[in-house]
Amino acid sequence: MVTKDPKNQHKVQKPNIFPPSTSMGIKYFQLFINEEIDPEILEEILESTLRNTGILQISMTHQMMLEEPINETDINHALKQLKNGKAAGPDGITTEFYKKFPDIVKTFLLSIFNRILRLQGKWEKENMTSIIVLIEKRGDLTSQKLSTNIFAEL
Repeated sequence: MVTKDPKNQHKVQKPNIFPPSTSMGIKYFQLFINEEIDPEILEEILESTLRNTGILQISMTHQMMLEEPINETDINHALKQLKNGKAAGPDGITTEFYKKFPDIVKTFLLSIFNRILRLQGKWEKENMTSIIVLIEKRGDLTSQKLSTNIFAEL
């Protein structure tokens, strides 16, 4: 959450939701999310974004294409893009399963994804959240130096 302190400085505040055993993870993310934001830089970013909103808009043709129902070709293309050897999601299903049984999952995925498209703007809070799990890499972590290499990419 971004707030202003008494000096009118923008600050990013993080909730204290981590158990003490995750202190390395907290330190890691503090490098990125717990810094004061210079109000002049923030204002410049906001003004730049507002100036470029016309550039950021997509054409009507592309908008129509993005809003049309997902079809089997889209699913086949997405399945081919999946990388093997990745961790399963919260459902426990691996990418290898999706690739091995495309005909079984295709019908299910088409139904689910197209229902999601029809629910635009009506999402439940649970559908807009994600779970971040830090997996510590093996090796010498005795150094106090933190870097993006401490935790494995998920």
